[in-house]
Amino acid sequence: VRADFHNYAFEWLPSGITWYFDGEKVGEHLPSDALPIPDLSTKIMMNLWVFNWLYGFGGREGKNNQYPMHNEYEWFRFYKWDFDSSYPCADGSTSCLTADDMYLTSNNPCDGIPQTGTRNG
Repeated sequence: VRADFHNYAFEWLPSGITWYFDGEKVGEHLPSDALPIPDLSTKIMMNLWVFNWLYGFGGREGKNNQYPMHNEYEWFRFYKWDFDSSYPCADGSTSCLTADDMYLTSNNPCDGIPQTGTRNG
C-alpha cells in the first residue's frame, strides 16, 4: 500500500455503500446494517486522521501510525449518481444546496468557514 499509488473508491447509493481497493470490493454497508445509510449530502475528506485508542480509521495496526504522516494524491474524481438531478449545482456554485447541505459543508471548527444553516432543516 505504501510503495505505489492505488485506486481507492466508494460507491454511495440509496441501496448501500460499497468500498473498493484497486477495483476489488473490500467492504459494504447495507440497509440491513444497524446504522442507516446516510441520505444527506456530505463532503469527501481525504486525510490521515487517526483518532482514539481504537484507531477507528487507522485499522488494526494503528500503533504503526507515527506522526508526522504524509499523503499524496495523484488524482481525484467525483461522479454524480445517474438518478440525481440536483447535485452538483449546474453552475458550479452553491446555489442548489439546501440548509442541511450548508450546515454539513462547514462542520470542521478549524477550517475557518462559519457554520450556517441547521441540521435537518
